[in-house]
Amino acid sequence: MRKMILLLITVVILITGYNEFIKADNKPNKSDSASSTVVASEDDTDKEKDTKAVAVSKDIEKKSKQKNDKNKKSSKNTVVSNDKSSKISKSSDKQVSTTETPTIEAFSKESSYSDPPCTEASSTETTTTEAPATETPTTEVPCPEPEEPATEAPPAPEPASVSYSPQNVVSMATSQCIAGGMIRTTDNLDNLLANGSITQEEYNEYYPYDGLGYYSVFVETDLNKASTTSGALLGSEAGIADYISGMLLLESNPYFLIEYAGTTDCGGQSFYEFRCYR
Repeated sequence: MRKMILLLITVVILITGYNEFIKADNKPNKSDSASSTVVASEDDTDKEKDTKAVAVSKDIEKKSKQKNDKNKKSSKNTVVSNDKSSKISKSSDKQVSTTETPTIEAFSKESSYSDPPCTEASSTETTTTEAPATETPTTEVPCPEPEEPATEAPPAPEPASVSYSPQNVVSMATSQCIAGGMIRTTDNLDNLLANGSITQEEYNEYYPYDGLGYYSVFVETDLNKASTTSGALLGSEAGIADYISGMLLLESNPYFLIEYAGTTDCGGQSFYEFRCYR
């Protein structure tokens, strides 16, 4: 913006100087006209006019050269000032100003001349070059390969099933109940028949249960899995017998009978059924 203002000021100075020069030249020069009239003849008026025009044009050219030299010096000064201002502002733009010198057209035969054209300051356009946008390279992250599922160790093989004798369990449980003061129904009926309290027919009718009801105790056929209803492992035939006799000894009726009633499958497992009469 400052450069444009300086250029405009330079142009205005040139135009005003040139206008003053034209006004000064418009005044008639007596010495030149007197000398030209002495030399020229009266008959050749046309030639006299031509010589006047040539003389005037030469004089104007000399003065215009002097004016141009002064203008060039002033323009150099303005260019130097512009260079200093551009160094201070650290601007990278360069501007070249070209000024057109006024051209004076030759006079016509009637010693008339046309006005010189106005000088125009050539405006220099600054072109800004934009640096191409550098694309940042995108690094592709490799997709992680799906991990293979960890192979689980095969479950430990279950221990081999251990069988046991349900008859041995019945015998041991019966002995424990008798030792606890209970009376087996078969023994009671034998005593009653022997002392004549009942007849043989009555014996046959009541034997062996003597009208008692029962409940069943189911225990796993695999001794490793044999457990109580709460899940406690029994571990042996004696442990199973203690489990059965312990429930019977809680009864108030002293008469009892324990029988093995076979196996029952439930939930994929086999159970021994022990019937407890009381």
